[in-house]
Amino acid sequence: VAVDPLAANTLYAAAATGGVWKSTDGGAVFQAAWPTDLTQAVGALAVTSQGRLYAGTGESNPGGGSLSFGGKGMYASSDGGVHWRSLGLAGSERISRVAIDPSDESRIFVAATGPLFSAGGERGVYRSEDAGQTWTRVLEGDNKTTGASDVHVDPLDTSRVYAAMWDHLREP
Repeated sequence: VAVDPLAANTLYAAAATGGVWKSTDGGAVFQAAWPTDLTQAVGALAVTSQGRLYAGTGESNPGGGSLSFGGKGMYASSDGGVHWRSLGLAGSERISRVAIDPSDESRIFVAATGPLFSAGGERGVYRSEDAGQTWTRVLEGDNKTTGASDVHVDPLDTSRVYAAMWDHLREP
């Protein structure tokens, strides 16, 4: 869930198999805000103080023995979810968190868990200094099956970023 700071009673919700949904009445009614031709698995949402919405695709939390749906990377919308633009990281397959630096909203961190059934891929913590135009992996796991499951920017000291890593590989 992400709350729009510029529009009263407007919030967005992500769904593992249903894209992004938007409510303009405080959550009473939701409308689809995600194109049907994009991957429907959305695992993370964040919105800047200026209302730019970021969506990380893929569902990164499979249960014991269950599947989860992969995604196609990061997307952004500057018009309340009407239009979406791809920002890369398609090889991440599963993004579990998007964290925006409150002191510099062009500085974004993404926690990517990676593919469920194969080693490698874009796993770890990625940082963008230019609002998602380019990405640099700033934290990788100890091996090819470790990805990041969570990331947060400390609001009191934005030079401090916390991440949780998760070593996982599902066997078919």
